[in-house]
Amino acid sequence: MQGFPGGEPDTKKVEPFLSSDPAQIAVLSERLLERVRELEELMEQVRTDLDQYRVAREEWQIWHSAWKRAREKKEAI
Repeated sequence: MQGFPGGEPDTKKVEPFLSSDPAQIAVLSERLLERVRELEELMEQVRTDLDQYRVAREEWQIWHSAWKRAREKKEAI
């Protein structure tokens, strides 16, 4: 697993917040979890779009190769 870009996080800045209002922490945690779910959905959409793009690109390459071969044959005549 990859670590944090700037080294380990400074948890001293977070610790006072964590020991404060548990209800606020629960609300923020739920919001964070919802954002993570949204991000996962977006990532899945990107994967689907990428798969569709690859299929379309492969089909285009097949047609383009056939077009090039036909053009080369026509020029050879």
